[in-house]
Amino acid sequence: MFKGVAPVVVIILLIGITMGGIISAYLGISSLTHDIEHDIEKSIIKEFDARGANLKVDVFGNCKIYLRNTGTKDIPMEAISLYIDDRPVNYEPSTGIIKTKNVTEISFSGLSYKRYDVKIKLMGKLLEQGYMVCSGGAPVYDFSCSVKLACNADETEVLALSSLTNGFAELVTEGNYGYKLCCENITSVKTELDTDCSGAYTGLISLSKNTNAFVEDYSLTEGSFGNKTNICVEFNNNARLECTRTTSNNCDEWNWKKLISSSGPTNANVGNTTAYPNNVLCCTVY
Repeated sequence: MFKGVAPVVVIILLIGITMGGIISAYLGISSLTHDIEHDIEKSIIKEFDARGANLKVDVFGNCKIYLRNTGTKDIPMEAISLYIDDRPVNYEPSTGIIKTKNVTEISFSGLSYKRYDVKIKLMGKLLEQGYMVCSGGAPVYDFSCSVKLACNADETEVLALSSLTNGFAELVTEGNYGYKLCCENITSVKTELDTDCSGAYTGLISLSKNTNAFVEDYSLTEGSFGNKTNICVEFNNNARLECTRTTSNNCDEWNWKKLISSSGPTNANVGNTTAYPNNVLCCTVY
């Protein structure tokens, strides 16, 4: 009664054994391919002598950077590690060679609309660090500020200063000081007493009071002011500002716009951008 079943079972078993062999072979080949690729990458890195090798970022662009080989030897991409906000990231191209004196465009995908801290390492050694902005498709406008006696018709008065150096600050509505911080494409300025700037507003700086005021960095966690007035600005058409206090040289290298400078992070006098070159408030649009 069961004699006709046995050949069918045998055939099914043979098919199963054959398919299992094919799958095992495929998995073995895939694993071997991955191992070979990994071994090649390790071999490239192992054989690469980092002496005389150097990289520099020519430009921090919109979700991309331009890496220049400023050293004396070609550099394989496999020897380079890129970090965004202290985390390793994927980038293109991830293989190939950056030849001596040549520039390679490195692009990133999947990043949202903000500023990022980028670090470039060669064989684990930090070579370069800077800020890259992803505009997210937002319109980018001309942006500049200057301290002067009167703002142009297309500029907005953001802050008033008593002097170009060693000065005090006040709200522009107070009307006591002659010098004004004038900025283009700032559509609105508001003040917040002991409250962070919210929504589309960017915090620029904090005042100890409304007039005859010292200044401190916006949102400084351990500031000297018991009560402080935050200066908040809104930029044109949903574009945003990113601001920080740094050196004048850094502002130039990042291509950020300089606004004012201060004698320190808190309880500070204020002046134009050349008054205190080591403490300049500079911003970028993204």
